[in-house]
Amino acid sequence: MFTNTFYDWAENISHQAKRLIEQELKLRREFTEKIDSHFLRCFFPGMNDMPENFINEPIRIDQSLPHITMDDVEHLRNELPEMFDEIVVPSIVPDIMRNEIAENVEPVDHSDIATMTELSLFNIEHLEMNELNMGKFVSENNEIVKNLKENLNITKAKNENQRNLLKRLRSTFIDLIEFCQTNQLDDLKQQLSTYGQDFFNEIKTLNTHLNEISNTMNQLQSCSLQDKQTIIELNAKIEALENQVKLKNSHLKACNQKLSEEKIKN
Repeated sequence: MFTNTFYDWAENISHQAKRLIEQELKLRREFTEKIDSHFLRCFFPGMNDMPENFINEPIRIDQSLPHITMDDVEHLRNELPEMFDEIVVPSIVPDIMRNEIAENVEPVDHSDIATMTELSLFNIEHLEMNELNMGKFVSENNEIVKNLKENLNITKAKNENQRNLLKRLRSTFIDLIEFCQTNQLDDLKQQLSTYGQDFFNEIKTLNTHLNEISNTMNQLQSCSLQDKQTIIELNAKIEALENQVKLKNSHLKACNQKLSEEKIKN
C-alpha cells in the first residue's frame, strides 16, 4: 500500500514538474521572441538557459546503486549475525581458473616418485601461471572498482542536485498554489462585494421607482374619484335644469292658452 501511494505521489510530482518546465520553456520562448531584436536583449542573458529534461527521461537502472564496502559487510555481521551466513560474497578467483586447477590436479601414485615429481613441478608451474593471471585479474578488477566508485560518486552528486532541484520545484509549486488560492479568494470576495453593492443599489432604485408609480396611481385614483363626484353633481344640475325647462314650457303653454282665449273673447 505504501509503495503504491509512493509511486502515485512520485508520478504526480513528476507530472507537475513536467508541466512547470513546459510552462517555463513556453514563457521563455515567448519572452525571447518579443525582445530578440531589441537592444535590451543584452541585459537578459540568463533567459538563454533552458532547464534540463531530467523529469521526463528515464534514469538508467545502474545509476543509483548503493556503494557497499567491506565495512558495510562487517557492520551487517555485527548487527544481524543470524542472517550473515546467508550472504554470498563473490570470489575474486574466476570459475575458469578454479576448474582448470581441479582438472589438472590428479591423484598421485606414491609408488612412482619420478612421476610424482614431474606432476608436482607441472602443478607448481601451472599454479604460478594461475597466480600471475589472478594478479592481473585482481589489478584489472581494482581498476574497474575504482572507476565504478568514481562514477557512483558522480552519480550520487547528480542525484543530490536533482533531489535539491525537485525540493525547490515542489516548494515553488506549493507557494504558487497558495498564492493562486489566496488571490482567487480575494478576487472572489471583491467581486462578491462589488456585485452585492450593485445589487443593493439596483434594489434601492427599483424601490424608488415603485414608490413613484404608487404615488402616481394614488393621484390618478383621487383624480378619478373627484371626476366622478363632479360628473354626479353636473348630472344633478342638468336634471334640475331640465325640470326647470319643463316647468317653463308648461308655464308658456298656459300663457299661450290664456292669450288665445283672450283673443277669441275680443
